Amino acid sequence: MGVSEDRISSLPDTLLHNILSRMPTKMAVRTSALARRWRHLWKAVPVLDLDEGIWEYLKRKKYPNGEDRVDLMTRDYVRFVDQFLRQHNGPVIRTLKIRVAVDGRRSLVKRWIRTALEKQVEELHFGFQGEERFELPSYMLNSRSMTSLRLSFCWMRNSLSFRRLPNLRILYLKWVAIGDAQFPKILRECRHLESMHLDGCLLIDNIKIITLNPAFKNFTASKCDILSCIEIDAPHLRSFHYTGHQINFYMKDITMLRDAFIDITGKYKTERTRTILLSPSNVEVLTMQAQLLEGLLREKCKSENELDTVWFPNLKEIQLQMGYVCPENIVALSWLMSISPSVERIFVTCHPETRLAAASKRPPILKLFDIASMHPVFLRIAGFTGLPYEKLLLRYFLTKAEAPVTLFPVAPHGFWLDQSIEEIIEVDTKCRGQSRYLIQLLKQLPMTCGKPKLETPQDNEGIENILPMHRDF
Repeated sequence: MGVSEDRISSLPDTLLHNILSRMPTKMAVRTSALARRWRHLWKAVPVLDLDEGIWEYLKRKKYPNGEDRVDLMTRDYVRFVDQFLRQHNGPVIRTLKIRVAVDGRRSLVKRWIRTALEKQVEELHFGFQGEERFELPSYMLNSRSMTSLRLSFCWMRNSLSFRRLPNLRILYLKWVAIGDAQFPKILRECRHLESMHLDGCLLIDNIKIITLNPAFKNFTASKCDILSCIEIDAPHLRSFHYTGHQINFYMKDITMLRDAFIDITGKYKTERTRTILLSPSNVEVLTMQAQLLEGLLREKCKSENELDTVWFPNLKEIQLQMGYVCPENIVALSWLMSISPSVERIFVTCHPETRLAAASKRPPILKLFDIASMHPVFLRIAGFTGLPYEKLLLRYFLTKAEAPVTLFPVAPHGFWLDQSIEEIIEVDTKCRGQSRYLIQLLKQLPMTCGKPKLETPQDNEGIENILPMHRDF
């Protein structure tokens, strides 16, 4: 043991700092008690995560119950962070993560920001809290070393300039008050920006993502309450995710888009969303609600218009959110399959709270579209319980597919599926629950796809695991 300790202690400081950087900050400080060699090493660690780990540590401490509990925890947190930064004697801070209530501490927080900038911070994560949003000082946007900036609960004046963040690659804003005029400025001045993520931001009405910059590849907007429109003219954009109420989309040039995620909450109108499907012919991963597909299909049936030209030649993966499987969304999915010749994976997610609405309905005879894909198809249904419409969806793939089909039903918590079935057509097995109805169905079906394969999860996992498989650019 002593020999091992000597060997570790003989390593150069840079390597020991690297080891300490991979530890929780509180644990890194405790290494000072190991030996004299380690006493001051933690003071030069370049990665400082002073967020989750410190708060979790404080939550385990014994504070008196009552209204003062949070105030006492915040006091100790501020004291720890301030002492830590004051004693830090390393030349650089590569990463700094802080989450703090700024009420009454604005001058202190500004000093922390200056310390990070002086030590050439690369990744700066600042979660501001308090009764009023923290006004972002202009000098916080003055760093040639910064590559990632994550901010929450602050506000940014329209006069702020991003010109002095020439190497910024990632911008993440959560609950930030920011005006429409800032977005063209950010895209114009941050020439190396790759990703922008907006979560719950205020004061945004019309977002214009207009850039020819080949570096900019990812844009996400989520739950921005007063947002009414997103306009995108970005030929190099690869990933677009939107979650929230329905808005207008104006897509001009998104020819390189590969990953499209659309999650509309509340009421929706098809005409507001259809432009996002008419444009992205190169999409490889598409995530959306079945209702949106249903609306587009209804428009197609009403008139022979531009929807007839919709074609997804490169679409490989579909992630479809369904309340429950019903005839309308089965038809809509079949339409999407008919215009997507490269599809290999389909992930359908059902939700148990809507399951009773479909439990007693008998599947009608539907006119479904043919499957264009000649590839082997993997179909995963999360929340599968063997209801009639769910079996109808399986019937569609088994009778229409020209290539082998792999079925992967995932039952909700508390619902049992037989875990020993592999080759469902040839195996005569005793099954309990709804899975035996699935076996009977598969044995009776005429199949054009050859012998299907049924896989069931080993631990009967729940429906919350949707298997997101978006492209990581």
